[in-house]
Amino acid sequence: CGAGEVLRARWCEPSMSIVDIELPQAEAETVQDRRDRDPSPAGDESVHGANSAWRKFGPTRFSVIPCKAVGKVSIRFVPDQTPESVSRSFEQHIRDAFARLGGDNRVSVTIHNTGMWWLGDPSNKFYQAAKGALEAEWGREVLFVREGGTMPVTYLLEKAMFCPALHFPLGQSTDSPHVANERIGRQNLFKGRSSLRRFLHSLAHACPSSA
Repeated sequence: CGAGEVLRARWCEPSMSIVDIELPQAEAETVQDRRDRDPSPAGDESVHGANSAWRKFGPTRFSVIPCKAVGKVSIRFVPDQTPESVSRSFEQHIRDAFARLGGDNRVSVTIHNTGMWWLGDPSNKFYQAAKGALEAEWGREVLFVREGGTMPVTYLLEKAMFCPALHFPLGQSTDSPHVANERIGRQNLFKGRSSLRRFLHSLAHACPSSA
């Protein structure tokens, strides 16, 4: 597919990510974990004895299928969708897909938290000031994208403070934001600082005090 289709799929369409899969602790604990917790011979007996609920052979194989598994997903939705409709559709899809398996197992869906989508207005003076600051600092045209993981709080802040919000870019897509080994390149850090200074200086002229 073309670049336009890739960008649309990434920034304009809903997406779902599996962020975690959990097993009950009794099944997930490895032999070495139990030995580390209880290095005595009794610890080995708890691992290999007849009352043990499972045995592990090799790095990934279990002799007993865990009695329960919990999957955690994160869903990004886009303008004109609502948390309620997306949650209902997701739960119905899970239940329908599970029912088609025809097994004796049970499935449940719990929605832990939801938030509204947010979409900025690139035509307002704050965006234009940010655009000018970034272009002056980096020497290239700004590309506006629909991407970010803080949309719900941005929506709430915008409504609570009665003013437009703005996401100001500093890092790169490889910075691993909000996950392990989060980082930012030195060039991005220093140029980001200079871009913010240019942005605030521009706003001082674009939004003169009424005093």
